[in-house]
Amino acid sequence: MNELIDVRSAGVDPVGRAVPETDDLSSETQAISACPRFDVCNAPICPLDPNVLDREHLKGEAVCHYLRLYAKDSFYGLKPGSLPANLAIRVVQSYPRLIARYAPLKKALLRAAKSPSKGFLGGQDRG
Repeated sequence: MNELIDVRSAGVDPVGRAVPETDDLSSETQAISACPRFDVCNAPICPLDPNVLDREHLKGEAVCHYLRLYAKDSFYGLKPGSLPANLAIRVVQSYPRLIARYAPLKKALLRAAKSPSKGFLGGQDRG
């Protein structure tokens, strides 16, 4: 009954533990599924996607929540530990390449940057 399970390390989580990689999921799916909004997001461009520059983004399509936050300079308002460290790093690293590659995405992010973050609406940012 003792079966050996092939578990390879896919990286390190924010706590410092090794994250196992299972055989049934590709590393691409695992990278994207690390996003806290994975289950509800339908954005075609994900900063966690290793092949993000091979994707298509058309005018009117959904835009990644974290790309919008970065465009608004709202990353500073997030509590430490509220998102995986690798997500913040990937957003910062990929943002310039994404807006250079995808004109509709760039326009959507420029539009998003003109409005405040939802957490700062209605006086919620006042102490």
